[in-house]
Amino acid sequence: MRYRKHPGSRAKAVFLPIRKDVLAKLAIVGAGFLTVYNTQFAWPELFVGGGIALMNARAVKKVYEKAQDEQSQRSSF
Repeated sequence: MRYRKHPGSRAKAVFLPIRKDVLAKLAIVGAGFLTVYNTQFAWPELFVGGGIALMNARAVKKVYEKAQDEQSQRSSF
């Protein structure tokens, strides 16, 4: 948990994908069970795929913003 609160962009770049991967894997397993045992359609898996894409986009945005903040702090010195 020390990386989650760490101020650097590298720590954030490490923490966010790991958290995202755990959530994504759980969602994929859940969607797989729902698809096989309930619906026989791919909709649950498509929704999970869209959610994973959204999580990736948000993680990229957070890391990019943190890196921009660090860059602006370095250039002000």
